[in-house]
Amino acid sequence: PIIFMKILFIGCGSIGRRHITNLRSILKKNVEILAYRTFLKSHHLEENFFKDYHVKQFSSLKEALDQKPDIAFITNPTSLHIPVALKAAKAGCHLFIEKPLSHNLKGINELEFIVKKKKLITFIGFNLRFHPIIMEVSDLLFKKEIGDIISVRTEVGSFLPNWHSHENYSTNYSALPDLGGGVVLDLIHDIDYTTSFVKGGYHSVDDVYCVGGKYSKLKIKTEDIAEIVMRAGNSILSVHMDYLQHPPVRKSTIIGTKGVLDIDLIKNQGMFHSLDNTFLEIKPSFYLDPNLSYMDELRYFLDCIKKKKQTFADITDGKQILQIALAAKKSMNTGRRVVLR
Repeated sequence: PIIFMKILFIGCGSIGRRHITNLRSILKKNVEILAYRTFLKSHHLEENFFKDYHVKQFSSLKEALDQKPDIAFITNPTSLHIPVALKAAKAGCHLFIEKPLSHNLKGINELEFIVKKKKLITFIGFNLRFHPIIMEVSDLLFKKEIGDIISVRTEVGSFLPNWHSHENYSTNYSALPDLGGGVVLDLIHDIDYTTSFVKGGYHSVDDVYCVGGKYSKLKIKTEDIAEIVMRAGNSILSVHMDYLQHPPVRKSTIIGTKGVLDIDLIKNQGMFHSLDNTFLEIKPSFYLDPNLSYMDELRYFLDCIKKKKQTFADITDGKQILQIALAAKKSMNTGRRVVLR
């Protein structure tokens, strides 16, 4: 088969390997997969993986970029995203950057400039936007079935040591502030989809207030719990996030002028209670494979590149969501409300 695309991975942790597996499943042999790894022998990575998925490895980023990849997947720790994304963009690569875009705003404006100049397609990996229940809710909101949104209350939590049982959680990026860890940035997915429910999305967020910090006995140096409240036009949004709950929870309650919608992303179901006492059950599929949203986001991203069409979560969108998260962290540290606009 003709190899029609070269894709470079910068970072090969669990999320990088997931994307490699999925890309090989989607594109079969019609892709050459490259990987830049700071050290080729890792104490916790299964080396056979790279052989099984026919991944060509490089210990030099320059050598990897000299192969002229079409796309770069930025899947290394959060704090390292922008420096390598800049190099990949300068080399003309379309960019898939795992969420969050970064841990601060340094270098993002320069990246935006290069992306625009070279007409690159970019996507921030907000795979939850492809979750069946989120897509169903978005459709209901578009049709005004719930009316005007007055409030969205989201809760997400799971016990950090259970995330990657084969790794020591205390040395993972989630535990280290220098790598961009902590619940606010780590669970930015839930800020993203919560703000997407209201008119204007994250553009409508006026101000942010947050309380949180490290309250548990987990061996981490980052915040393990945060309560974020946002004012977005005529709506009040709140997101509770933690590294503490077992079993995990990921759910939202949306209060509209026509009723209340409760959704559970883990159970993949929801229920709308209207003001006239009627009920609408939302159950997109009997069983949800957690990997499907990752597959769907890749298909979407590849399709956007094919059609030369910018994604719904490009660099600029990623920056705006990051600004909300950084405002939450600032509020948490100062005890004051942070005004965004």
